Amino acid sequence: ASVTKPWLKYYDAKYIGRPLPECTAYEYLCQQNKNHLGETAVEYYGRQLSFADLFVNVKKTAAAFRAIGLKKGDIATVVSVMTPEILYAFYAADMIGATLNLVDPRYSAEGIHDYITEVDSHLLICLNVVYDRCAQAAKRTHVERILVVSPADSLPVHLALGYKLANPDKNRYTSNVIRWKDFIAAGKGQDTSAEPFDPDHACVVVHTGGTTGSPKGVMLTDRNFNSIAKQFRTYRFLCHRGETLLNIMPPFIAYGYACGIHLPLSLGIKVVIIPNVDPAKLGSLLLKHKPQHMFGVPAHYQQIAADPKLKNKDLSFIRMYAAGGDAIPMGAEQNVNDFLAAHNVEFPLAKGYGMTEVSSAATAAAASINKPGSVGIPLVDTIVSIFEPGTDTELPIGERGEICICSDTTMKG
Repeated sequence: ASVTKPWLKYYDAKYIGRPLPECTAYEYLCQQNKNHLGETAVEYYGRQLSFADLFVNVKKTAAAFRAIGLKKGDIATVVSVMTPEILYAFYAADMIGATLNLVDPRYSAEGIHDYITEVDSHLLICLNVVYDRCAQAAKRTHVERILVVSPADSLPVHLALGYKLANPDKNRYTSNVIRWKDFIAAGKGQDTSAEPFDPDHACVVVHTGGTTGSPKGVMLTDRNFNSIAKQFRTYRFLCHRGETLLNIMPPFIAYGYACGIHLPLSLGIKVVIIPNVDPAKLGSLLLKHKPQHMFGVPAHYQQIAADPKLKNKDLSFIRMYAAGGDAIPMGAEQNVNDFLAAHNVEFPLAKGYGMTEVSSAATAAAASINKPGSVGIPLVDTIVSIFEPGTDTELPIGERGEICICSDTTMKG
């Protein structure tokens, strides 16, 4: 390992070299919030769920998974956008030692079929609007049950009625389908104890093609998720308990669960779930929720900077809006930063560099440790070094070469 880590001068000494807790992602979440059970953890279209509600729902989901036969080592395939149920499923699967195989709901039936067979799922969880394709995909696989989730399942009553009127469910369900409410009811009386922590357990399989080839499954573990959350604790002055994060990233990318769910919830930050964001509505969402935090792609921020609804508005509530997942041209970054400064925002756009294989982020440029065109400095427990391609010769600072990353966030396998 490299001897020199010049970036550590930017970090408070008390965060350097702290051991990672040996526990599941769910246990970490519980430990961080055990004295704050009454605070709001999740908001979904006006419905507020406290940490206590969240933990109860996770346990009910874990019991229901056990009732349906999902057990330690099993992999359930999920084809959905982010809803509270998909959030409960993540932590519930984690509790019982199972894994979620996350698939983009825009994929074709053939694509979904390939992902189901790749991990040999016996349980498929899908959004009702993609049920037809998922039922097609499940043919000639070992899928025994299909658990169907509706975006209305967690809506406040008046909105749920409106949603069902506007979007009637016309699916013809086969006998192996179970709806979320029935699934939860069937779990009554089942064991809600957690499996012991297993460092080899993968919480999720996410698919990435990187910049080359067809998408491959990447296994991310409890340690990976907890390490991302723990490393962001160093931004204490930026992130405070009780603040709000606007979650617009989908669950089927590492960025979605690691940065959009586990990281904020572990810091006691409320997560507002927007399952399928219309970029044109981002400005209105900012004015409505006043979120201090957001993780998005560069295009989201370019959209915000051009939104006429935000003209002359005070956006001083913004603390850390971070861009990742794509490169941002210098001109576009400057535009966004000019916009933020003109609207009383203290810090420029935060940026990160990483990949699915390191659970999203390896470096960050945030708050005042930021400069245009830079992806920032390595996270506090992450080593980034440059090597001569194809060799184990480390190059001095300023030389071009292959980027090598060493971190607790590195995928399994």
